[in-house]
Amino acid sequence: KSLSRPSLQKEVKAINKTITRRGANTIVFNRELLQYYPVINLEVNNKHARRGDLVWALLNQVVSGRTIFEHTFSLEHNRPVAEFDLRKELDKAAYDIIGYAFAKAILKSIETIKRETEPHRPKDIFEKLIQDDFYNRFFDAYSYFLNRRKARFLMNFYRISGLTNLLAEHRATAKIIHTQLADESQLVAFEETMTEALQEETLKSFFRELTTAIWSYSKSITDVSEDDEKYRKHLEQFFNLKKKLRKLGSGAEGIVFTDDNSVFKCYFNILDNEWEFLKSKSESFSKSAFLEKIECFETDDFRFIRYPYHHFLPLQNITVSQLTTFLKFCKQNDFVFTNIKPSNFIQTSSGDIKLIDYGKSFEPFNQEKFINTIKRAFLLYKNPTMKSENFQKLTARINVGDEPTEINGWEKLLKAVEPRKKEEILDAEIVSIIKMFNPEKVLDYGSGKCKTAKQIGEETTAKVFVYDINESVLIARCGDFHRYFPNDSTFDKTFDLALLNLVLCEVDNETLNSILSNINKALKKNGKLIVSVCNPDFAHVQKTEFQNRNSIPHSNAEEEIITKTCIYTGNKKVEYHRPTENYLRLFKQKGFKVIKIIDTEGVNLETLEPASDFKIFVLTNEK
Repeated sequence: KSLSRPSLQKEVKAINKTITRRGANTIVFNRELLQYYPVINLEVNNKHARRGDLVWALLNQVVSGRTIFEHTFSLEHNRPVAEFDLRKELDKAAYDIIGYAFAKAILKSIETIKRETEPHRPKDIFEKLIQDDFYNRFFDAYSYFLNRRKARFLMNFYRISGLTNLLAEHRATAKIIHTQLADESQLVAFEETMTEALQEETLKSFFRELTTAIWSYSKSITDVSEDDEKYRKHLEQFFNLKKKLRKLGSGAEGIVFTDDNSVFKCYFNILDNEWEFLKSKSESFSKSAFLEKIECFETDDFRFIRYPYHHFLPLQNITVSQLTTFLKFCKQNDFVFTNIKPSNFIQTSSGDIKLIDYGKSFEPFNQEKFINTIKRAFLLYKNPTMKSENFQKLTARINVGDEPTEINGWEKLLKAVEPRKKEEILDAEIVSIIKMFNPEKVLDYGSGKCKTAKQIGEETTAKVFVYDINESVLIARCGDFHRYFPNDSTFDKTFDLALLNLVLCEVDNETLNSILSNINKALKKNGKLIVSVCNPDFAHVQKTEFQNRNSIPHSNAEEEIITKTCIYTGNKKVEYHRPTENYLRLFKQKGFKVIKIIDTEGVNLETLEPASDFKIFVLTNEK
């Protein structure tokens, strides 16, 4: 019957839709399609499931948006007759069922990931598959399809076995068939294969290696299919170069040459949106010390860039400040560089560090990818000379949400790149302390714009009173609060708790003593006082999340005036630096007993060592 159909057609007669059914054969007419994905499928007991060509077709269609037609072809199969082997046929059926279930589930999962996350590149989809939420949904679909098809298969197996047994007395052929199916012990191996196919490690190990397998395949295909000379000749003619170009390297994305004055990179298959994004963001590159100003060129068949060449050495070391500056620059310019690794950076003869990978790794800003990039940057900071294959193994784990021990402490770099504000570092801690005491009346002395007072009012049942030396600020920003007046004796012994939030480190000793006297009068006996000051024990740290110190104390044991600049406002302030012992002595003189001392958590932005911007004293009024 099949041979009666025409084997050739003058026009395509097929429906343009996602191909989800297994074809007996896959014929590829577009050579370019072979460059991106290997024929790959789930591996169970060191053996690949069947229907790998369908998975290949699905990846090309659903992930990369390529069109594949389902079409009937005239083919003659001339296969030798072989003796029936139940064990072999059951094994084949098991791997066919696994392949069927995997293809159905992977299609459903990819469509879900695309709908819910709007991925920028194919690898974004593959890396999501290993994350718990999407993996669990994949597993639910996969186990449903596998168990349903397995049940149908076994039902038909037993039905055929039973029917042939009934017919065996009267039909010799039926007897032969029944004999071939009679050894039901062969089903044990079939069941074991099905069980193994549902194991978490079987599935997750496949997904963990999927991105690397695809990348390795694409690179190896590129190595054998792309002609260096074609690109070299095009560049030499386009730029009218007199000196023959020297190849610097190549990868899955493109090939790189130099004439020792400039670097030229030709792209093999960069997509239109990736090319346009790179061109748009390259206009800002000259503002970063890490990046080169690149020129982008395009002809009918080629896309390529040019930028200055530097004599260089492999990366030897990199500082927190350099990484932080680069990462902040990326965020400010609304992009993420997603491929941080030692081999993508060089150290020039002048000592500068330069990025040398310009292409698909520049992606639109996304907070999740930015966090991932910070983790990779931290790994680079700790291991700038790590071998590429070792670095790649770790970043592959990072990309799917793992946190290898090599990046323990990466959050410190996050704080350097995205410094927290005072409200996060200090005020949240203060309010949590206040809530522990459950006061009825609270005095916020030196309330400023009343941000902390508002937070106290929102998170506690306390009646909040405010006072600040700047009357105009109180009128403009604090109209919803009760007012306190230091010279009004009706406030004596009124408050359960008072707060001095970054007040004492901004006043001289005379003012400090006056403030503590006012608080002593206003607080009830055994009332609580919470004092926060610029942490004198870390005043030698020049750069923290909160501030850059323009000067540091000559000695931690002496009082002096220093200046600093707030990182996120740019405001300059004067700080009255006092050793912790001096504060403790002053509190005791004014009748306050220390209950607890807290150093807020922070980081030294130059070393990523622990640091603290603020010290909190919790005290009781004993008078």
